Amino acid sequence: MTPLARVKAALEAAGCRASGEHVWTCPAHEDSRPSLSVSEGRDGRVLLKCHAGCGLPEILARLGLEKRELFADAPSGPSGKRREVAAYRYRDEGGKLLFEVVRFEPKGFGQRRPVSDGGRAYGLSAGRYVRGRHGDWIRYQPDLDRGGGETRELPEARRVLYRLPELLAAIGRGEAVYVVEGEKDADALAGLGLAATCNPQGAGKWRTEFSDSLRGARVRIVPDRDRPGEEHAAAVAASLSGVAAEVMVVRVPEGKDASEFLEVRRAAGLGPDALRAEFEGLPPSDREGPPPGGVVEVRSPVSGRERLPLRREIQPPEEFPVKVLPDLLRDAVRDIEARVQAPLALAAQSVLAVAAFVAQGRADVELPWHAGRRPLGLFLLS
Repeated sequence: MTPLARVKAALEAAGCRASGEHVWTCPAHEDSRPSLSVSEGRDGRVLLKCHAGCGLPEILARLGLEKRELFADAPSGPSGKRREVAAYRYRDEGGKLLFEVVRFEPKGFGQRRPVSDGGRAYGLSAGRYVRGRHGDWIRYQPDLDRGGGETRELPEARRVLYRLPELLAAIGRGEAVYVVEGEKDADALAGLGLAATCNPQGAGKWRTEFSDSLRGARVRIVPDRDRPGEEHAAAVAASLSGVAAEVMVVRVPEGKDASEFLEVRRAAGLGPDALRAEFEGLPPSDREGPPPGGVVEVRSPVSGRERLPLRREIQPPEEFPVKVLPDLLRDAVRDIEARVQAPLALAAQSVLAVAAFVAQGRADVELPWHAGRRPLGLFLLS
């Protein structure tokens, strides 16, 4: 397998979408518009560039690949291929298998689904698939077509919440339901007798239709202890507003997620009953952001607050602080304002944007909540 074929297969397994031959959605961030360039260098190496600023280590980690696998004649994984370590089964309301999320080592994830006449298809999106050497189906890629393979069109796979039959049964019994970020966390809580679920592909991938399965439920959202986890919890809570009977965000006091928290407490000597009691008894808290732990009730944006009038007095904006700019930039702003008759703020922002692109080759931007570096051209330079 060529490095390009290896990378594209990993992208497809990770649920990424192609837009043409050389542009894909990036696996390292929520990508509604494809921003990852995938091309082949002269020596056969794969060139990856996320135009939203994700670093190569982030992208490779999400794909379960190592850097050496981008080069020709590199084996896939430490022993020649990735090793499957878990398969999480997503079933419909009646228990029928819809698809599986597969976890690999080195760490990576993929999706596969059963095909009506036998075999499995790797990928959940609709499109053209080709039968592989072992009878399974993979996404058809025109630039890698060698001819002769059987192809077929497959529809979009239906996405549902993890452990859906158990989830619906628990809601019917009036039990609280825990929404976590990953299948490992959901299974860990289910092992304690709690009703737990998650959406496929983790943080940032919640769909509106998932909320329908939680209608009338008492929901506890358990975010991972990082910024993507908090943003995901907020999105899930907003989607469930007016749908679920009760929504709370429950934060574990230690560990990076629910399963790690349970491992820490289990190592401290707690048994299953004590672990369940401790998890169910996390105290309420009204603090925002990633706290040591607690519960926050999520309300409607206007619930309990004074409603704002539709028409209200708007204060005039402050003048753009051109005087704080260096002489060269300040003179350029004043010149554009005079010649083009453009608003001062618009002229200033244009000059700052150009300055950022000019300096892009000399510096990058590091954000405390985003791993890796981002190009300076994505920001205004002052």
